[in-house]
Amino acid sequence: MARIAPAPMANWVKKLEDPSLWDQSAFNDLARLGHTASNSSNKNLWEGDNGKLTMGMLPSSIFCSGHTYFTQHKFCELGLEPYVAHATFQYRCDTALRSIDASA
Repeated sequence: MARIAPAPMANWVKKLEDPSLWDQSAFNDLARLGHTASNSSNKNLWEGDNGKLTMGMLPSSIFCSGHTYFTQHKFCELGLEPYVAHATFQYRCDTALRSIDASA
Protein backbone atom coordinates (compact mmCIF):
# COMPACT_ATOMS: atom_id res chain seq x y z
CA MET A 1 0.00 0.00 0.00
CA ALA A 2 1.34 3.45 -0.92
CA ARG A 3 1.95 5.85 1.95
CA ILE A 4 0.46 9.30 1.55
CA ALA A 5 2.10 12.30 3.19
CA PRO A 6 -0.08 14.45 5.44
CA ALA A 7 -1.63 17.35 3.53
CA PRO A 8 0.81 20.04 4.76
CA MET A 9 3.84 18.01 3.63
CA ALA A 10 2.22 17.16 0.29
CA ASN A 11 1.50 20.87 -0.20
CA TRP A 12 5.13 21.69 0.64
CA VAL A 13 6.48 19.13 -1.84
CA LYS A 14 4.17 20.56 -4.52
CA LYS A 15 5.46 24.10 -3.85
CA LEU A 16 9.03 22.81 -4.25
CA GLU A 17 8.27 22.00 -7.90
CA ASP A 18 8.96 25.71 -8.47
CA PRO A 19 12.76 25.84 -8.90
CA SER A 20 12.84 29.50 -7.87
CA LEU A 21 11.68 28.70 -4.30
CA TRP A 22 14.03 27.89 -1.44
CA ASP A 23 12.64 25.01 0.65
CA GLN A 24 12.47 27.14 3.81
CA SER A 25 10.64 29.93 1.95
CA ALA A 26 8.10 27.43 0.60
CA PHE A 27 7.50 26.09 4.12
CA ASN A 28 7.18 29.61 5.54
CA ASP A 29 4.59 30.50 2.89
CA LEU A 30 2.48 27.48 3.88
CA ALA A 31 2.94 28.10 7.59
CA ARG A 32 1.62 31.64 7.19
CA LEU A 33 -1.34 30.62 5.02
CA GLY A 34 -4.41 31.14 7.19
CA HIS A 35 -2.17 31.70 10.23
CA THR A 36 -4.20 31.67 13.46
CA ALA A 37 -3.71 30.95 17.13
CA SER A 38 -4.32 27.32 17.99
CA ASN A 39 -7.54 26.33 19.76
CA SER A 40 -5.30 24.83 22.42
CA SER A 41 -4.88 26.53 25.77
CA ASN A 42 -1.13 26.48 25.04
CA LYS A 43 -0.16 29.96 23.81
CA ASN A 44 2.99 28.52 22.22
CA LEU A 45 1.00 26.72 19.52
CA TRP A 46 -0.40 28.15 16.31
CA GLU A 47 -1.92 26.85 13.08
CA GLY A 48 -0.98 27.39 9.48
CA ASP A 49 -1.73 25.99 6.02
CA ASN A 50 -5.37 26.91 6.60
CA GLY A 51 -5.64 24.87 9.80
CA LYS A 52 -3.94 21.71 8.46
CA LEU A 53 -0.65 22.33 10.28
CA THR A 54 -0.13 22.91 14.01
CA MET A 55 3.23 24.36 14.99
CA GLY A 56 4.87 25.25 18.26
CA MET A 57 8.01 26.53 19.88
CA LEU A 58 10.64 24.13 21.17
CA PRO A 59 13.14 24.95 23.93
CA SER A 60 16.44 25.97 22.31
CA SER A 61 18.35 24.43 25.23
CA ILE A 62 17.65 20.88 23.93
CA PHE A 63 16.51 21.59 20.34
CA CYS A 64 19.68 23.49 19.60
CA SER A 65 20.55 25.76 16.74
CA GLY A 66 24.13 25.55 15.55
CA HIS A 67 24.92 28.66 17.57
CA THR A 68 23.43 27.48 20.88
CA TYR A 69 25.11 24.07 20.49
CA PHE A 70 28.53 24.73 18.93
CA THR A 71 29.23 28.25 20.20
CA GLN A 72 27.30 28.83 23.43
CA HIS A 73 27.23 25.20 24.67
CA LYS A 74 23.98 26.16 26.36
CA PHE A 75 23.06 22.54 27.09
CA CYS A 76 26.30 22.11 29.11
CA GLU A 77 25.63 25.28 31.08
CA LEU A 78 22.18 23.96 31.99
CA GLY A 79 23.27 20.34 32.52
CA LEU A 80 20.96 19.06 29.76
CA GLU A 81 21.30 16.42 27.06
CA PRO A 82 20.43 17.88 23.64
CA TYR A 83 17.71 16.13 21.68
CA VAL A 84 19.02 17.53 18.39
CA ALA A 85 21.49 20.10 17.07
CA HIS A 86 20.76 21.81 13.77
CA ALA A 87 23.98 22.65 11.97
CA THR A 88 24.17 26.35 11.22
CA PHE A 89 24.20 27.17 7.54
CA GLN A 90 25.03 30.15 5.43
CA TYR A 91 22.46 31.23 2.88
CA ARG A 92 23.57 30.69 -0.70
CA CYS A 93 21.76 31.02 -3.98
CA ASP A 94 19.05 28.34 -4.46
CA THR A 95 20.16 27.66 -8.00
CA ALA A 96 23.69 26.80 -6.91
CA LEU A 97 22.44 24.44 -4.20
CA ARG A 98 19.97 22.71 -6.51
CA SER A 99 22.60 22.25 -9.21
CA ILE A 100 25.02 20.73 -6.67
CA ASP A 101 22.28 18.30 -5.53
CA ALA A 102 21.40 17.44 -9.13
CA SER A 103 24.99 16.52 -9.97
CA ALA A 104 25.37 14.17 -7.01
